[in-house]
Amino acid sequence: YSSAASDVYKRQVQNVPAPKGDPKAPLQALVFDSQYDPYVGVVVYFRIKQGTLRRGQTIRLMATGAEYTVLECGYLKPIGNEPTDALQAGEVGYFTASIKNVKDTQVGDTVTDAANPAAEALPGYRPAQSMVYCGIYTEDGSKYPDLRDALEKLQLNDASLTFEPESSVALGFGFRCGFLGMLHMEIIQERLEREFNLDLVTTLPSVIYHVYKSDGTMVKVDNPHNYPDPGTIEHAEEPYVKVSIISPQDYVGNIMPMCQERRGEFKDMQYLDTHLVELHYQMPLNEIIYDFFDALNEKFDGVLSISYREIECGCGIFCVHDEGEHFPEECCVSAYGEPFEAMNEEPFDTVADAIEVWCEKTGINRGERSDEEMLEYIAQYEYEDDKTFFFINKFEFE
Repeated sequence: YSSAASDVYKRQVQNVPAPKGDPKAPLQALVFDSQYDPYVGVVVYFRIKQGTLRRGQTIRLMATGAEYTVLECGYLKPIGNEPTDALQAGEVGYFTASIKNVKDTQVGDTVTDAANPAAEALPGYRPAQSMVYCGIYTEDGSKYPDLRDALEKLQLNDASLTFEPESSVALGFGFRCGFLGMLHMEIIQERLEREFNLDLVTTLPSVIYHVYKSDGTMVKVDNPHNYPDPGTIEHAEEPYVKVSIISPQDYVGNIMPMCQERRGEFKDMQYLDTHLVELHYQMPLNEIIYDFFDALNEKFDGVLSISYREIECGCGIFCVHDEGEHFPEECCVSAYGEPFEAMNEEPFDTVADAIEVWCEKTGINRGERSDEEMLEYIAQYEYEDDKTFFFINKFEFE
């Protein structure tokens, strides 16, 4: 056994390339995790891409702008952390700096030297954004302070959890909580019940809608009680996700109608082998967060593998009024994520002109479709896979 292990170690040295980076360059370290410790504050786990991190150094977290002095740094070991004086490019370790708020250490953020900062942050950082919301109440109204304390304790180690007080005539006082997704919501609910011995009542989950009003303002709505007066709404947008379903090929004919009933748009189908098929759908997040997965697995004996992820695409493409007035710029992006006017030197005067330019850019034949049909087609057309997608439910024409 020891001889085999020795051979593995030798092969690792021979075949795995050494980490790249310049220890003398400005510090760039990628935060990949953090946790709150009641004695030392937040413990930050990171990998150094460039530069050196030393004990006593003043560092800056580039996304939040917060600055701290490193009190301890070291290596991650199986039997515990091993303190050291400095870590260099290519090394993985931890540091503590009396950080009291885990929100200051977002996963994906870049750590740099406050005195000699890096020119730019490491690519790929995206702040955590709540996608699913629900109300959480206690069965016993007198346990409201206990629920608040429990949520605050969970938030110490989970900065992506958001909550704010709300009240209901039927349920009393509780909190409106935001989660990254359905799994995140279920984990938080289970921890509240098991770790804090709370009996909970939760409302149906919902998503956040972007509602554009006729005065040009945009409001984010995650609660039906906060929905604006319909007479003041220009148009509304809702989040879409890409759904992947892996199923035996015998079930495909029954899965498709269930997806279409929930406003799903079929994208493609791939055969993984002679028995398994992977279906890709684009669906409104609101249609799948309640019982979509349970309904599929119950009907098909739990043999399906289902996953989803948010997608970002341009939306509201070329939604202009006939007299040339444009929708707000944030929803008038081109097929390539560029500003609306970037597709043409001058703003388009009519919907037909905008559609004609779009067809020229994409090489898609318009055929016999009307302007309204083309706008619906363009809004549903998936341009890129790696951006947030909002679908405009209603087009206004004057």
